[in-house]
Amino acid sequence: MSKPAPGLSSEIHLIPATDEHREFVFTVRNDPTVARNSRRLAVPWEEHFRWWHSHESIIWIVAIRPPRPAELSTPIGCVRVNQEGVVSIAIMPLYRGSGYGTRALELVK
Repeated sequence: MSKPAPGLSSEIHLIPATDEHREFVFTVRNDPTVARNSRRLAVPWEEHFRWWHSHESIIWIVAIRPPRPAELSTPIGCVRVNQEGVVSIAIMPLYRGSGYGTRALELVK
């Protein structure tokens, strides 16, 4: 695995997505690189909101564990597994190329 982004641990974990993550997932999903690699380009907020409340996918937030337990994890991306078992992984630009997506996939298995 490559070096993690400056000042960050390479240890990640998956957090089940909740409504509090809805906006973060929207942001990750609409990142220009992620959108280009998706079946569709960016989606409007209203469509994302409707999808969020009706989807049957399993979604996790990919997060870097904090150096101290009392601190909050840093969300860096998301993993979605749809009802057909197709896995989608999206990592925010600052964290790409450091092996986080590969590690997230290993955690899903």
